[in-house]
Amino acid sequence: MNWWEEETTLLFCSLFEGVCEGLIGTLADADPSVDNMERLDVFMSNFPAGSPYQDLVLFAQNTAKEGFHQFNYGERDNIKIYGSVEPPKIPLENFKVPVALI
Repeated sequence: MNWWEEETTLLFCSLFEGVCEGLIGTLADADPSVDNMERLDVFMSNFPAGSPYQDLVLFAQNTAKEGFHQFNYGERDNIKIYGSVEPPKIPLENFKVPVALI
C-alpha cells in the first residue's frame, strides 16, 4: 500500500468510526473482542495486503491480458523493478514440472 492509500484509509477510519472495525470483523476476524482497537491504524495500514491478496491481484491481471506476466505494480514502479513500463512475461516454456491452474 502506498502512502496515499494508507493516509486515505486512516482518514476514512477516523471519520467513520465503527465501519473499519466492522470490516475487520467481517472479513478477517472471528472474534473482534480480542483485538486491541487502539492499534486499528496499524491493522488498516496493511489491509488488504500480503501474499494471498497479491496472488488474487496477479491472477486478475493475467486474466485481463494474453499470456502470463509478472506482477504489475503500475508504470512508475514497473520501471524501477523491471526496467520497463510493462511487466515482463513469465517464461512458461522454462518450467519442466507439471503445473495446473485451478
